[in-house]
Amino acid sequence: DLPTEGHCNICGETKPRDEMCVVRRRDLGGFYMRPKCKACHNERERGHRREYKREYLRRWRRENKALDDSYHQNDTVREYAKLRARRFTQDHRDALAIQRRMAARDYNITITEARELLAKFGRCYPTRYGLTKSGLLECERIRSRLRVRNVDARRRQTAFEIRLMVYEESVATDGGYNPPRRNLVIPPDQQPIPYESRAENLRRYHRARQEAASACA
Repeated sequence: DLPTEGHCNICGETKPRDEMCVVRRRDLGGFYMRPKCKACHNERERGHRREYKREYLRRWRRENKALDDSYHQNDTVREYAKLRARRFTQDHRDALAIQRRMAARDYNITITEARELLAKFGRCYPTRYGLTKSGLLECERIRSRLRVRNVDARRRQTAFEIRLMVYEESVATDGGYNPPRRNLVIPPDQQPIPYESRAENLRRYHRARQEAASACA
């Protein structure tokens, strides 16, 4: 029920509703149009806040010159930053990614344990992207066996737990005589970066939409 046009008290112009600031009133459960256009809002509010932060930083550096010099101009700090940059290798990133995936499912592990899992199973652990077709079929077989055994529905194995079982099975041996079933997991040096292809597909989709919109315009 908002009007189609609004008047901006800053620039004094009457603009359509799409160019005006429309905000939501949580207390009333509705929307209302502010007497300010988006252009004036962005020019004054964002520019003002950005300049305020810059001025605050300049003032802090003037008033705390000793602290500023000791941190930003200290050779020890710079050398430590370079050392951290050299330590932050791709293997370290992959280990951190494994640690985050496990923590998201309430499996808290240390970075050392994450490095061991990385060396053992590869960067895709414990996602499905590190499993071969045989590994994915093994997941379905385990899920079918559990379903046939009428396992308690309240404690039924999740897809994540089944994948963990397949990963462990890929390196386990039967009594130490049979060789490991490594065909269930893609070799660590051949594993793709998880979600990279999906991110690239999403970027390609957005580019296609932008090109289509520009062509129509």
